[in-house]
Amino acid sequence: MERKRRKTDSRKPERVAAQVFLRSRSGKSVRDLQRATPTDIAEYQPDETTLAAAREAFEALGFRVFTDSTGIALTIEGPSSLFTRVFGASKSVSDQAPFSRDPLPVPSRLTNVVEEIHVLPPPDLHRPQNRPTTGP
Repeated sequence: MERKRRKTDSRKPERVAAQVFLRSRSGKSVRDLQRATPTDIAEYQPDETTLAAAREAFEALGFRVFTDSTGIALTIEGPSSLFTRVFGASKSVSDQAPFSRDPLPVPSRLTNVVEEIHVLPPPDLHRPQNRPTTGP
């Protein structure tokens, strides 16, 4: 018995992801990580209260929230319309250059827990693989 293939809905909202850098417990800025590699990443990690407050706030706004492996940031994901509503972007958020010099504005109620927010590039799921060539 042959199954019918489902049509994909081309009207699905565009999904956008952003990296949310949290304020550290030590007061050190993630901006310093660009200039030096810390021997103790703990200096740049937030405390549990900051992490929980940021996660809860972004989830309440409608974002999916993921914790990164370093513990210094969260990744938020949602439709571009949500990014536009929350961050006041006037153009498509996904058009913004990833990790541009101008991060997204931090919502005023999160400035005590969030240092910076940067849009992530969309995944490239269909990148051709480098295949070894044979012959001369």
